[in-house]
Amino acid sequence: MVIAVQIAAIVKKALQFLLSNEKGRKFLGYVIGIAIFIVLIPLITLVGLFGWMSEGENFALQNNIIDNVYEQYLLEFPEHTEALEKIKTTFDIYGVGNMVSVAQTIYISTDLPSMNESEDFYSDYVHCFTDVDDEKSYLDNINEVFGIVFSDEDIEMLYAINSS
Repeated sequence: MVIAVQIAAIVKKALQFLLSNEKGRKFLGYVIGIAIFIVLIPLITLVGLFGWMSEGENFALQNNIIDNVYEQYLLEFPEHTEALEKIKTTFDIYGVGNMVSVAQTIYISTDLPSMNESEDFYSDYVHCFTDVDDEKSYLDNINEVFGIVFSDEDIEMLYAINSS
């Protein structure tokens, strides 16, 4: 117990001496900074080695880009706001809400807005996504129902949006 009190007194005097002048404060700052860095080395190593496995930022960035595309589109074509909302609600009702981004992207990048005259448009459109099997994809169904032909580049981009 006596030794602990003596060590505390020595540490107190050393701190008073170090804090009393500018060079002492600088030295103390460096010591604290180096100590924090040494403590954080394992964390820095883990993030460096395994940070690439976390694609959270890429996913958020991709969704942000998609949202910006929709915002820009709606600024140019505000009359399609209702259609995009109807697509979202219809897809949610039919249980394919995970395909809304793809469906909206296809809608705004093709001639589908001009085909939106019929009453059955939204149900026909959602069935293109629900009636898929090993032989027919939703893109095949859209081609069959609406006559939209997709290039290989379009297909690759749509599958990338779908996988995110």
